[in-house]
Amino acid sequence: MNLIKSENIFSELLQPEKRITNKAKYTTLQICCAAVHLILVFTFAALNVMPMVIFNCFSTLCYLLCGILIKKEKYVPLYHVTYVEI
Repeated sequence: MNLIKSENIFSELLQPEKRITNKAKYTTLQICCAAVHLILVFTFAALNVMPMVIFNCFSTLCYLLCGILIKKEKYVPLYHVTYVEI
C-alpha cells in the first residue's frame, strides 16, 4: 500500500503540465537519501567498517523519520533535522 503512494508521487513528478508540490519534492529527496544510506550500510558492513555502519544506520533512520515531518508538511523542522544529519 505504501508502495502505491510512492508510485503516485513519482508519477506526479513525471507529468509536466502539473505543478510539482513541495510534498512530492521532499518525499522524493527523502526516499533517495534513505536509499543511498541504506546501500552504504551494506557496503560498509561488507568492508567491516563498523563505525560507518552505525552512522549510516542512524542516517537511514533519520531520513525515514523525516517522512513523518513531510506527511505533516512541517518543512522547517525537516530542514533542521536534515542539517543536523549532514
